[in-house]
This record gives sequence, structure tokens and C-alpha cells, in this order.
Amino acid sequence: MLSLTHTQWSLVVSLISSTALGAPRYLGEISLPKPAFVRVVQSPSDSSSDLVVSSFNPFGRGLISRVHLKPDSLKGIGALKSEPLTAKFSWPNEADLIPSEVFGKHHISISSGFLVPGHATGVVAVINLFDGSVLDLVRPKKGFFYHRILWHDMNGDGRLDAITARARRPILGRPEGQLLWLEHPSDPRREAWIEHPIAQGPDVNFTAKDLDGDGYPEIIAAQFFARRLSVHWAEGSVWRERIIDEVPFPLFDLALADLNGDDALDLVVTNHAGDDRGAIFAYEIPAAFKTAPWRRHTLATGIRPDIWSFNAAAPGGALVVPVAEQKPSILLSGDGSGKVYHLHPVSARQDDWTYHREVILDTKSTIGQLALGDIDHDGIKELFVPAYDHGKIHVLSLAPD
Repeated sequence: MLSLTHTQWSLVVSLISSTALGAPRYLGEISLPKPAFVRVVQSPSDSSSDLVVSSFNPFGRGLISRVHLKPDSLKGIGALKSEPLTAKFSWPNEADLIPSEVFGKHHISISSGFLVPGHATGVVAVINLFDGSVLDLVRPKKGFFYHRILWHDMNGDGRLDAITARARRPILGRPEGQLLWLEHPSDPRREAWIEHPIAQGPDVNFTAKDLDGDGYPEIIAAQFFARRLSVHWAEGSVWRERIIDEVPFPLFDLALADLNGDDALDLVVTNHAGDDRGAIFAYEIPAAFKTAPWRRHTLATGIRPDIWSFNAAAPGGALVVPVAEQKPSILLSGDGSGKVYHLHPVSARQDDWTYHREVILDTKSTIGQLALGDIDHDGIKELFVPAYDHGKIHVLSLAPD
């Protein structure tokens, strides 16, 4: 969860060789005030890409903007300029491309709100990348903010519905979280999206996947305030919950991937600690996920916030990167540590969960959400790193060996 920094640090960038991905090559930086969440999506104007950026400021309005990325843009990163899309949201969070069957091509979802006075009440909304027009999918619920939106058919009617979670932390009383889905109406632009509650507790980040092959997604939630991991599934019209793990620190982000090469999905989870307990874990998802143990493996620990800020914590989110004929690597946002980490497995053994961790970028700035994209279509991914405090998005090429 991106921390608020009051002190500017001078920029120091350090690049270190990465075994599985090769040596990252620094391409340049894009200047843009307070970048926090970034996502590479297909451009609505041509076959190139857009970098969609969410920016926010505790003392002003937030901004959703985009940077148009043509295949030759990598030759002149420093000259790229951003274009504002909308300043409607006071604290915009994660943006992502919506499947075209929902609203047509080139629409993104945005969630908003945060634990900051004046910004606590958020929304779930849709932005048209052509003209910046906005459609709200929920009525604001006072004091509740949203972080993520995923799209799945939840009721078997052939239409994609929106899954989200919302949370609030009042000055007095306990934090609240609620997982819910929004039903896709016959006319998604004019009719109301009906809210269907799933569970109390999930609050910030979650992922969804049909784990048992019944055609409906199971939802795995990292409960930030409750400090536990849960899985949720539907039995007819009733939602069930199982607590997978309870931990002594907030859980933050998660992703699904086959980490050890056994052709079964694993769960990657990060926590968000204000001391030296910052870590990233992997859970083996059993076939009997409702009853069997989810074995936890610690992939890295001791990640601490090194940037002086209010409520600084580390790490942030993780990206799992496929590597040809090897187990995948992981790119980890350090958030309050100011660093980007590369974790790569030390062996090909399925029972070996040991990872080597190294720093591939040290920005001396709070880091937001990482994004990957192949901008020039050469098969080599570019990594976009938003350095919130410095108003920069660093761009690296992750060339393989």
C-alpha cells in the first residue's frame, strides 16, 4: 500500500545483473507527477501501447493519465509526455483494461479511495480511453475505498461481472472489509450494476480462478486488516469461506503461477510490514483446496522500509515472469524500501523453494505498482517502475541472456 513520503531524496539508480532474466538495461525515465499505479494496455488509436498511470496527492485531486508508447519510443524515453484522461477521482488506485465484451474495446476500470482524510470514500468506475468519459458502477459508500476489479461470469448468464472488495478504517472502531460482485445488467451503460455480497473481511487485494473446474471462479483474498489469507467459493447461492492462514502482519498482494514446475498453480503472496519482517511467500494450492493444507514457503524476508515516510512499509506487489525452460522469476516492488528486487530460483528441483534475491533498481523513492510490456514487439519485456516521490517512471529492458 503506497506510503506517503514527506522528504525528497536525491535519485540514485543502481542496476545489477540478474541471472535468469539477463542483465537489465536502463532505458530512461518518464517525468510525471506522483505516479503510483501503472499498467501497459493496447492503445485505442493504433496497434501500439499506452502506459496508463494513476497519480494521487493527499492535498489535491488525483489524475489518470496515459503515455503513448510507439515501437520506436524506447529510443527516446526522456522525451515522452503524458496526456491527462480524467481528474474526477480524488485518489485513483489500480487501473486495468476491461475485456472488450463488456463495454467494447479500449475501456479501463479504475478503483479509488484510501485511508487519507478527504479521500476515504472511493468508487468503482469505467474510463473510455478514447475520450476520457467516466461511468460509475457503484454508488459511493461513505468511508469505503476500493483497490482492485476483476472480471468473471459469476452467475452463468454469459456476461462478465465485476468482482471487487472495499474497506474502511474508522477513527473509532474496527476496520471493515467486504468482498462483493457487481452483476452485469442487460444494458451495462444505463442500468444499475446490482451488488452481491460474498464475504466480510477481504478488503484490499484478491485474485480469482476456477480451481475446481465447475465453471465459476474461486476467490483468494489477502485480508490486509484482518491479517489472514482466505479462499471463497459458491455452493449454489451460498458463499463458503475457508481461512488458509493467519499471520502477525498485514497481507498485501497476490498472484497465481506455477512456481516449481509441477503443472499445478501456486499462490504468490506479499506482506506489507513497517519493520524488517517484509516478505514474499508461496503457497502450494492442493487439489482439495477446501480441506487440505496449503503449504507455505518463504521465498524472501527481511525487506524493510528504507524511505523516510509516514507509515512506510514494504514490500509491495509482485510480478511472476516466465523464463524459457526454467522455473519463473519474480519481480518485486519494494514500496517503502525504494528498491525493485529480482528473485530467481536456485535450482530446477520441484521440491526446492529457495530463491536468490538481488536489487535491480534502487530509486531512493517510494515505489508503486510495477508493469511489464513489450513495447517494440521484439520479444523482450520492458519494466516500468513508478518512483512516486521523485515524479519519475523508470524504464528497464529485461533482455534475456
